[in-house]
Amino acid sequence: MSPIQVMLWLLTVPALGLLAWKGRTVERCSAAAILLVVLAPLLLQDIEVGNVRWVIALTSVGLAVMLLVQGLLWDRWWLLAAAGVQGAAAATYGLAALQPEIMIWTGVVLRRIFWIELMLVALFGAWEAQQVGRYRLKEAMT
Repeated sequence: MSPIQVMLWLLTVPALGLLAWKGRTVERCSAAAILLVVLAPLLLQDIEVGNVRWVIALTSVGLAVMLLVQGLLWDRWWLLAAAGVQGAAAATYGLAALQPEIMIWTGVVLRRIFWIELMLVALFGAWEAQQVGRYRLKEAMT
């Protein structure tokens, strides 16, 4: 495993763990969906047409849509930010399809950068869930 992969895992595991542990139902559902997107390439990475891994691209788009829908249904700002970051990551697959001469590593590096951003937003999501919980508790007590 490369040092960059180790760094990504050192950020991903705590971010998803905190979302599941400190978050509420919506954060736990989001953590599970993100985990599925992490595990999907293990089974689906060999499905490729041209320069694009369509099945993995569709899982990326699906995660962006799911985060956006949750962000619109729940009162969590982090979900909207996460949907934007994931949408930008999903767009890199479309870029690879439209511009096949773009080097593969360009897309990979961009997706890694977007992943770091997504995990930072997820950490914020765990914090935001705690703040929402405290606010609701304070309102219930008054």
